Amino acid sequence: MFCNQCEQTAQGTGCEKIGVCGKTEDVSALQDLLTHALQGLAIVALEARNLGIVDNGIDRFSAQATFSCLTNVDFDPARFDGWIRETVQLRNDLKARVEAAGGSVTNDAAALSFIPAPDLAGLEAQGAALNFISSLDENEDLRSLKQIALYGLRGLAAYVDHAAILGQQDDEVFAFIHEILATLTRKDLGVDDLVAGDVFLICSDGLSDLVQDDEIQETLLTRSLEQVCGDLVRLALRRGGNDNVTIIAAEVTEAAMHRQAA
Repeated sequence: MFCNQCEQTAQGTGCEKIGVCGKTEDVSALQDLLTHALQGLAIVALEARNLGIVDNGIDRFSAQATFSCLTNVDFDPARFDGWIRETVQLRNDLKARVEAAGGSVTNDAAALSFIPAPDLAGLEAQGAALNFISSLDENEDLRSLKQIALYGLRGLAAYVDHAAILGQQDDEVFAFIHEILATLTRKDLGVDDLVAGDVFLICSDGLSDLVQDDEIQETLLTRSLEQVCGDLVRLALRRGGNDNVTIIAAEVTEAAMHRQAA
C-alpha cells in the first residue's frame, strides 16, 4: 500500500504497511480500486451530460463513494466490495443509455473497461496491482498535482454528500466531481494545462467573516489581480470590519511555470 493523503502519514512521506489511522493494506487497495472504477463511471457520465442525460442517483452515488475513500471514513472491506460492483454496473447501464441516445464513449482509459474480480480477495489483488498513486503519472510534478486534486475532491465529496442529506444539491458540483475524476485518467496534460491560469486567494477571517465566498469569486472574475485585494479590503471595511483584513492573491502563469521548470 501507499497512502499519503493525511497530515498524519508515516514520517511525513506515506504509510506503506498500515495506515497511522488504522487503515489496513487490503482496505487501501479497495479504496484505490473503487476510485479507479469511479473514474470509468465519470467518463461515461460526462458523455451522458453532453447528451442531456443526467442521473441524480448516479451523481449522489459518485459523491458518496468518492467520500468513502477519504483516509478513515470506512474500513469495511465488504462495503467496498459492494460499491465497486455497483460502480461498474452503473457505468455499464449508463453507457448503454448513451449509446441508445445516439452517443458513444470513445476513450482508451483502463477504468472504462475495468471488470471486477469475482470475489473480495480478487478485488484486493486488483487494487494492489493498480499501484494507483504511481500510475497517476510518470512525471512526479504532474503526479503530485493529480494527488492534490484527488484528495481535495474527496473532501469536497464529503460536503456534497452531507449537503444532499440535508436537501441541498447542485448539478454543477456533481458534474465537477465527474470532470475531475475523468481528467485524472488523462496522460496528455502538462503542468501548464493543470494549473496555468489558476488564481489562489488566501485571506484572514477579517475578510471571510464579512464577505461571502460568491462575492469573493465574483471579484476575482471581474477585476484585475492588481485590483482584487484593495477592492475586497474596502468592501470588508465598509461592512464594519474592525479586525485585521489580510489578503494574498496570486495567479499561476505559463511564464512562471516555465521559469520554475528551468
